[in-house]
Amino acid sequence: HERLEIAEVAWTYAVGKDKNPVTKYHQSPPANVPLVLWMKLKGRRGTLDKLWKRQGKLGIWHLWYHDNQPVEQIYLDLGTSETLGQLFSEISLSGDGTFTWRAWSKKLIGASGGRGLWRVRVLYDDMTPVMCEFQVCEYSILVK
Repeated sequence: HERLEIAEVAWTYAVGKDKNPVTKYHQSPPANVPLVLWMKLKGRRGTLDKLWKRQGKLGIWHLWYHDNQPVEQIYLDLGTSETLGQLFSEISLSGDGTFTWRAWSKKLIGASGGRGLWRVRVLYDDMTPVMCEFQVCEYSILVK
């Protein structure tokens, strides 16, 4: 894989027009709001070349679990060829040859059924795990 780095991650209930989390939850979020895992991804030219060949498909999955039971697999889509063109420009201007992209997935968890441990595992499109240092990129939060 052309390595994608997860530069930043946050749990939130919504993402603003600026594509950043509205509020970041560091501990238990309320049980009656949507649960969103937001990520800032960082990549290099080779990653973007592969994305271009796939018509903008990012090739990243969010696998959602609730109390260790699989709930849903959500495919993250990068967007249009225009978006990819903007990212190629960003690489040219960045100085370090990288681009950043914000991506997120959301679960509507409901007031009663949403309590418990929520976890998201991040995988490439061939279902191999995205690695964070020496372990699988996986994020969890307890909803009380």
